[in-house]
Amino acid sequence: MDFKVSVVIPAFNGQRILAKNLPQVMKLEADEVIIVDDASTDNTVSFLSRNYSQIKLVRHFHNTRFPQTVNDGFRQATGDVVILLNQDASPHPDLLKNMLPHFKDKKLFSVTFNAQTQSWAKGSFKNGFLGFTNGEIDNKIHYSLWGSGGGAAFRKSIWKELGGLDTLFTPGYFEDLDIGFRAQKRGYLIIWEPKAIISHPHPESTYKKALPPNYLSLTFSLSQHLPALLARIFFHPGFIRPVLMALEHLPNIVRFRLSERSYLKVTDENLFAKFN
Repeated sequence: MDFKVSVVIPAFNGQRILAKNLPQVMKLEADEVIIVDDASTDNTVSFLSRNYSQIKLVRHFHNTRFPQTVNDGFRQATGDVVILLNQDASPHPDLLKNMLPHFKDKKLFSVTFNAQTQSWAKGSFKNGFLGFTNGEIDNKIHYSLWGSGGGAAFRKSIWKELGGLDTLFTPGYFEDLDIGFRAQKRGYLIIWEPKAIISHPHPESTYKKALPPNYLSLTFSLSQHLPALLARIFFHPGFIRPVLMALEHLPNIVRFRLSERSYLKVTDENLFAKFN
């Protein structure tokens, strides 16, 4: 089966980084490359217009941040498979050869790439919270909890079915974990392919991380989570700030969870059993 392949790169003040990495992206010979410029204040747009007229350039005139920028890129993509890369990620030449055959499995949602410093995501539910760690870096294909927003390929039809990244995560943190978790709850698969290599040694993320690592947590068992959440606030009082900010979105979260129920096919126990 032949797949049409799109590459989507969200960009922000990325002229220097894109000048370094785009030559490697173009060597992939994907069917199209889409760059979504999120209202850069440097010369990113003029650099791309001068040097890469073959690229489909989508411009934002005000900064919308990562989830919306990625969603806009995917909406423009015409490929069956869409590669999502950070502007500071550089793919190895044989990336397509090593990841595309996996998409013959119609249940496969995503192939997450081997960034060499990070591997597949191993998930668990412990002490009332969803937890995750990097799995061992080896030469084996592994299931992954999500496909990295910095470097992964996604089946466009399933991405569309899921509604893309949830913009409730704006400015951006854990939105890739969220869509991966939702996909697997619907019965789709995500794998890590060690031979699908990108260079991403010191991520200069498309956007500065606006939130500290413990700012957001995805939870799925309220009866276990609430006691654990109260305990965390008690022992770490600073955690109350992100909790209060999250409560502002609680009505939307509840509505979304209720609408998602009818699509769920995989239990939490079966999902996490893949990582044990």
